Amino acid sequence: MKNVILFLTFVLMSSPVWSQRVDIDKKRVSVEVSTLPQFYVPTDQRTYVVEFFGPEYINPDYVYENININGWEQVDENANAKVVINAYGIKVKDPEQIKRTEEKKDKEGNVTSTKHYYKYTLVGETKSRVRVSGPGEKMEMSKWEKKQKAKAEAEAAEKKEAVDSNPFLAGTDVADEADQNANLEVIFGDYNNHKFEYTTAENSSYSKALAAIRAVIDTKVRGFEDDYPEQLVRYANSDLNTCYGYQKSTQAFKMRVLDSKKHPENEMYGNATTALQKLMEAKKWNESTDKLKTDLEPMIAYFEGVAKKYSSDDKHEKRLKSASLFNLGQIYYFLDMPDKVKEIGDSYIRWGEDVKDGEDFVEMAESLKKQLEFHNMSGRYFTAN
Repeated sequence: MKNVILFLTFVLMSSPVWSQRVDIDKKRVSVEVSTLPQFYVPTDQRTYVVEFFGPEYINPDYVYENININGWEQVDENANAKVVINAYGIKVKDPEQIKRTEEKKDKEGNVTSTKHYYKYTLVGETKSRVRVSGPGEKMEMSKWEKKQKAKAEAEAAEKKEAVDSNPFLAGTDVADEADQNANLEVIFGDYNNHKFEYTTAENSSYSKALAAIRAVIDTKVRGFEDDYPEQLVRYANSDLNTCYGYQKSTQAFKMRVLDSKKHPENEMYGNATTALQKLMEAKKWNESTDKLKTDLEPMIAYFEGVAKKYSSDDKHEKRLKSASLFNLGQIYYFLDMPDKVKEIGDSYIRWGEDVKDGEDFVEMAESLKKQLEFHNMSGRYFTAN
C-alpha cells in the first residue's frame, strides 16, 4: 500500500496538473497590399503610349481614355513603353437549340406523359491581342514567355526589313515607326478570348422558341458589340497591370486566437488579437506602413513576452507559444520585414515544434525579400508620390 501511495505521489508531481488548458482557434484576417508587377521599371521611365486597331463599332477614344497602368503615365509621344491592342470582329454562330424533356410516371415507373421545352442560345466569340514593347527586367521568364517574346521580336524585325527594302518609304513616318518598333524590346504578348451569350426563355413550342430568337438576333448582336469595348479594356488592363502596374490586392491569414476562459492570459490575449485584426484590416495598400509599425509595437512586445513565458515542455504551453510565434510571423510579413519573418521561421525549426510552419515562414521571407529587392521597394505599398 505504501508503494502504491509513493507511486501515485510521483505521478502527480511529474504530471503537469498545474498547467492551464490551452485551446487555440483560428480567425481569418484580411490585409491590403500592393501587387508587385512582373517587370521592374525605374519610376522616371514609367510612361507609355497606346495604339489601338479594331472594328469600327469600337470607339478608339474609349480605349485610350480607359486603358490604365497604375503608377504609370499615358502620353502621346516619346513614351518609354508602347502598348498595342488589336481587337478582332465578333463572329456570331447560328442559334443553338437546347431541348429539355419532362416526363411523368405512374407508381410502377411507366411514362404516362411527355413534354418537350425549347430555348435558343446565341453566342458571339472573338479574340483580342495585347502586346507591350518597352523597358523592363523580369525576375523569371517561363519557356512559353521566352517563345512569345522571340516571336514578337521576329515579327517586328520582319516588318522593318519590308519597310527598309522599299525605297518609296524611306524617310516617311512609316519607316520611323518601323525603326522605333524594332528598337523596343517586346516583353509581353497575349491573346484574350471574348464570349457573349444570350438565351431565350423556355417555350413548349418549338416554332415559338425559334421565332423568339430570330426576332432579337440583330438587337442582341448590337448588344454584343456594345459590350465588347468594356470587356476589351478590362482584360487589357488586367494584362498590363500584371506586367507593369501596382494594384490593390487583398491577402489573408488565419490569426491564432486563445479560447480558454480560465487561462490567465485569455483576456489580454483576446485584447491583443482583436486589436491586431482591427489594425491589419485598416491597413491600406497605397499608404506607408510606418504608422502601422508603431501601432503594432505593443502587440509585438506582448506576443514575444508570451512566447518566452510559456516555453516549458507542457503541451498546453507549447500551443500558446506556437500561436504567439505564428501571430508574430504574420505581423512581420505584412509589415514587410522579411528578416524578422525568417527569424520566426528559424525559431520554430530550432524549437522542433510545428516545424512546417517554420519552414513556411522561411520560404515566405526569402520570397518577399527577393521581390522587394528586385523592385527597389521597402514595402508592398504604392504611393503616388
